[in-house]
Order: sequence, then structure tokens, then C-alpha cells
Amino acid sequence: MIKYLLEKILSLFSIPEIAVRSIRLSNKLAGLNKNNLPVELIPLNTTQFSRGMLNYTFFQHYPDWKLPFWAVQQYDPNNKSFVPRSHLGLSVNVTNRNWTAIGNMSCNVEPIVDPRGSVMPFNNGWSIELWVKYNNRLIVPAYERNVKQNLVNDLPIVKTILEQPEFVLSMIAYTAEKDLICNYELENITPDDISVDIIFSIRPFNPEGVSIINKISFDKDENKFLINNSDKVYLSEQPHNIILSNLKYGDSANQSENKNIQFSTGELECENGLANAAALFRVDIKSNQKKVLAAYVPLTNYRFNLSRIKPVTKVIEDWDQLLRNSLNITIPDEKITSLIKASTCTSLQLCDSDTVTPGPFIYHQFWFRDAAFQLNALNKFGFCEVVERIIKNFPKYQKRDGYFQSQKGEWDSNGQVLWMTMQHALLSNDIELLKMYFNNLFKAVEWIDKKRLTDKKYWAEYYYGLLPKGLSAEHLGLADYYYWDNFWALSGIKSFMLICEILKEHSAFEYANNLKKEFEKNLLNLLQENNRAGESIPIASVPNKTLDSGMIGTISAIYPLQILGYDKGRFDSSLQYIQENYFHNKLFFQNIIHSGGNPYITLQIAHSYLYLGHREMFYNILKDVIEYASPTLNYPEAIHPLTGGGVIGDGHHGWAAAEILSATRDAFVFENNYYSIDSIELILLSGIPKEWFLKEKELSIINAPILSGKISIKTIYEKNQIKVDINYTSNKIYTNEIFRIILPFRIKSTNQISNYGLVSINNNNETTFRLGADSMNLVLDV
Repeated sequence: MIKYLLEKILSLFSIPEIAVRSIRLSNKLAGLNKNNLPVELIPLNTTQFSRGMLNYTFFQHYPDWKLPFWAVQQYDPNNKSFVPRSHLGLSVNVTNRNWTAIGNMSCNVEPIVDPRGSVMPFNNGWSIELWVKYNNRLIVPAYERNVKQNLVNDLPIVKTILEQPEFVLSMIAYTAEKDLICNYELENITPDDISVDIIFSIRPFNPEGVSIINKISFDKDENKFLINNSDKVYLSEQPHNIILSNLKYGDSANQSENKNIQFSTGELECENGLANAAALFRVDIKSNQKKVLAAYVPLTNYRFNLSRIKPVTKVIEDWDQLLRNSLNITIPDEKITSLIKASTCTSLQLCDSDTVTPGPFIYHQFWFRDAAFQLNALNKFGFCEVVERIIKNFPKYQKRDGYFQSQKGEWDSNGQVLWMTMQHALLSNDIELLKMYFNNLFKAVEWIDKKRLTDKKYWAEYYYGLLPKGLSAEHLGLADYYYWDNFWALSGIKSFMLICEILKEHSAFEYANNLKKEFEKNLLNLLQENNRAGESIPIASVPNKTLDSGMIGTISAIYPLQILGYDKGRFDSSLQYIQENYFHNKLFFQNIIHSGGNPYITLQIAHSYLYLGHREMFYNILKDVIEYASPTLNYPEAIHPLTGGGVIGDGHHGWAAAEILSATRDAFVFENNYYSIDSIELILLSGIPKEWFLKEKELSIINAPILSGKISIKTIYEKNQIKVDINYTSNKIYTNEIFRIILPFRIKSTNQISNYGLVSINNNNETTFRLGADSMNLVLDV
């Protein structure tokens, strides 16, 4: 019956057989089926696809409308962002996916600001813009070049400045608790008085394209716009006129001089979803004076009260207070210092109640994969209470069979939950949490055991013993048996074994240990089989696959997992191959899906070099990524090789912020060999560049949570001596705790050197001290 109906539909629409065969083949090549199709992503993908169709239909056929910044760039044939529409039927922002989140810890809504100051208060919603009309010329920031943008005090407070010969327009957007505040100042910089129209606009657009507004009204008594019968925008003072418009009347931007359009304070509907509005303020501004306006948007459903709006100074105080008790890093690089602060705020504002999301807009939903990196960074920076609130919510994602599911058919999640829980419990020194969720974690390990392909029918297959075919980290390629999934699963098992040791759960430990041995044997056999005698060849993303950029997934065995007794040569070779073949403009360029330079993946490569002991490679790549930070100190998921703008995903990427935090913390201290309570090795100062040591300024990390307790490290250079002060507090989890201090210079021989434990100097003129972990003060001649 289904086949008959399908044939009738194909016949009715004259769909050719070649089209049907192509669709079937693409599905077959993708390897997707009902068991591994991530249906949870269908809402996200259908929204983007349908908006792309709407953009294609509207933007190119209504050129007299004022478009959002990205469309201005992408539709201009003289701009390097230009993308031909052809007959694809879609028009999507693939050149300037850049925005800045301005959320806070008290609200689950993160408004965003685009590079020209347009503000989208609600996810996937409409936008607010401010325009100026002067000397009969309408000045719209989206169309202007001379626009600057930055953060105020490196906090989620975005300041956008438009400079003109006669005036400077300053726009500051931020949130305070459950309110969005947009403050505007227009300063007359001429020696004469000027008369201008300031136009506050409600736009049916956002950084993705058209955003439907069916109805808009203005209430003169409350001085507010009401959009789609729900969203409210309050103005700080009464405008002189209100224009309400729709597709029939055209863009309100064009209506201020049109005598046939009635100025309205009522309401207007648009069956096409393109209702829009403008509030006009006609003002005279004296020389060197300013006109100040503001708009307020309640982000939740409550009765608005202007008296409770916080000024920006109070918001700065609140953020500084929140950050004060976290890990503190002092380095002689101002840009990295600013980026650390901004990335910390990014990571915090993306924590919504009991969940965490990797972005404020497109990625405003939960993935275990992104959470693993984001929550680990927050733990490392001392925000353990925030992380605990989210981790305690994990059991609701666990299915009866033990599977932790945020997206169906992604087999890395159980390993990520086990690893995250272990990391959090030790970094927060909360062993009770392990007891509370032990049964959930045990079920997660059992799920890995049962999910592995160990049936006799798989005995002759190369993927015997691995997890099933899946998408998982979707940028690795089509559905397949990825090392990524299996490395995470193995790490999860090893994490669970450490949990069992801590809780003295002996039988569960034995079960997990046997599983670990089998699993590890399967993986090591595959890695060795694909190696040629006497050569250290790179590792592909899948055991039987040729090398492609998806091989980036295999380095998870180094960073962050440190799970295999791996052949260092093979992973060195893999990193070298990736750099030689998949770097473009100093970033890892992911050819699969992303088709852009990925800051967060590039930082994972840098981190892998750090873990393998390559200080200079780590720091050089870190510096390159820092240079790609936006003016508002964030990153899109991937960067266009020509425009420098975002090409995919969220324009403010939470995972990228997390990688900045983890990289800078681990440059000072990271844990090695930590999967057994028998011992842990703490690697100190191995990522700090030589020039930082010799600045004659304090270099420090204070109150850093580590798996074995807490540590503070200070160094200072004075008169050819390096003083290293370490304050260490153990949590008494590990039996044997070792420091390995690695300094980027040769230490002169002194009478004291024998007091420092085992000392070695390698070929890079690095000096290594290996000694028992404890508080100490070292004075080293250099």
C-alpha cells in the first residue's frame, strides 16, 4: 500500500526516476537507519531549511527592504561574502554567522547582538535596530562600514559605535536578571546644532534571515510595542510618531516621507508574517551634547517595572562578584587575559537552570558531547556548584537500558557522562555524588558492554568489539564505526573503575576491568594492524577508512582522554599529517560539513601537543587561534576562509570558549595517569612560553581545582633567578602524588639542585623536575 501511494505521488508530480534513485543512494551512503537517525535534530534542521527557502523567496524579490547585516554582505556582488543563489531554492547565512550572546545566570534566554548592533531578544525571533535620518539620508548600521564593536570590561555587555562626520551613535546592549536593556546615545560632534530623526525599529529579521511577525501594535499609554501578542518592548520616552507596516505597505524604513501611509498608534497584522514597525524621535542636539534613549524587553512573562532595571554599572559589579571566587590566572598577555574573562562569562551564561547549551541561538539545546568540554572547563575554573546542578539532571536522559541519550544514534554519550561525573566529583571534592549516582553509572557501563558488536556473527569483521555504526560527532563523516565513539566509551569505563576504587566497589571494579581489557585489546589490535612495520603512520577516523579530515576525532585519545598506552609516534604522526594537510590560514579546516576553519578543534590539536610535551607547538597554535577572536572576544563554530565570518552553527560558540579556558588552565597544570588511585602525576608549567617567565612580572594560577585537590602556582623572575612558589592541598584520593615541573630553559648547576628531586634537561633545553607533590618554594638560577 505504501509503495503504491509513493508511486502515485511520484507520478502526480512527475518526479523522474533519476531523482528517486539519487535520494535512495544518498540515504544508503549516509548509513542512517531507524536505530541511528538523530531525530532530535530534525526541528533544528527543518527550521534552518525552511527559513532558507523563505529567505530565497523574499530577499531577492524585495530589494527596497532594509536587510540584516549578513544579507547585505552576502547579496552584494562586490563583496567577498557574495554567494550566488542559483536555482537551489535556499538562501542561508554561510558567510557572516557572527553574533554575541548577552545573557546572564538568572535567565534562560540569551539575547544576541549582531556585528552592527541589531539585537535579537528571543531565540529564533525578531530584532531591534536603531537608525538615524540626517539631511534626508537614512543611515542604517547594517549598511555602514565605519562601525566598531567591543565588550564593556570583557563582560556580556556589547557596545556598538557608528561614526559619522556629524555624530557618533553609541549602542550598548546587556541583560540584567530577566530584562534586556538597550541604551542609545547620539552625540553631536559638530560645532553647530543638528536636527535628526532617531528611528527605533522592530524588524522581522534576525542573523538567520526572516523571522515571522504576524501582528504588531503600539500602546501609547504604556509606551510599548506588542509583537505577536506576546513579546513586549518598552521605550524610555514617547516617540513623535509610530509607523506600523506590513508586506502590503512595504518596509517602514521607506514610509516616513510617504504621505499616503497613515501614522498609527493602533495595531496592524500581516498574513505574510512581515509586520514591522518604527518609532520616530525628532530631536535637535546642541554642539557636543547627546540625546539618550533606551528600550527594555522583559525576557520572561512578568509585569514590567522600570524601577527595577539595573544600570550597566550595577551589572558590571554583579559579574565581577560572580567571577571573583573562581580560579584566577595572571599572565603578561592582555588579549588572552581578556579572552579568558569573556570565555568564562560565555560558559556561565550558557548554563540555563539545570542544563547547558553550546550556543545562544542555533545550538540552544543540550548535547552530552558539547557538555563534556564545557562543564569540564567550568569545573577547572572553580564553578563546581554550577556544574553540579547540571550533572544532577543527567539521570533524566538515561533510558531503561542504561543509554544516556541527548540525540539518538550517537554512541559517545555514555562515555562522556562517566568521564564528566568522575571529573566533577574529584574537581569539586564531592565523593557523595558518586555514591548517589553509582547505579546509574554502572548501568551506563553495562550498556557499553551490551552495545559492543561482540556477537559471533561479527567475529570476522574489522569492527568486531566496537560500538555500532553511528554519526556521533557528525563532522567526522557519514555513519560509521568511529574511533571517537570507542575512545570515549573506553575512557568512560576507566573513569568508572576509578570511581569503584574510590567507593571500594570491588565486584563492579572487576566487571569493568575485564570489559576494559577486552575493549582495549580490540582497539590496540586495530591500531597495530593498520600500522606498517617500522613506520608510524597516521590514524584514520575509522579502522578501514582512508585518511580524511575526519581523522581529527582520533586525537581524543590524547586530549582530553589520555586513555591508551598509545604509540606516541603514531599520534605525533597523526598531528603532523593533520597540520600538513588540513590546516588553512593557521586553523584546522574541516572539509566535512563545516567547510571552515574551526577554532575549537584547532585548540584541541594544540592541547594534544601540550599533552605530548610539545610546548612550542601548543603555544604557537594557541596564539594563532587567539588572533581569530572576534572584536567581542568570541568565535563562531567555523570561520570562512575569505570573509573571516562564521559559516556554520552558532555565531557564538560555547565549546570554543571552553577550549580557551581549558587550554590556559592546562598550560599551568594538568593531570596525567589519573585513572587509578595508585598514582597521579601533575604536570606543571609545561605550556607557559619562555618569554612569559622572563617578563619580571608575576605569572600565576590561583585556587585551581585539580583531580587530586587544589593548587596555586606563582613564578617571578628577578636578577637571573626564577622563584616558583607552589601551594598544594591534597584531597587524599590518590596514594602516590607526583609533580613534574617542566621549565623552558636550562637551569644552571647550583648547590641546591639536588634538593629538587630528579632533574633532567632535554634536547630542547627544557629542565624537568620530578618530585613528590607538596607545597614548596623553589629558587632557580637561570
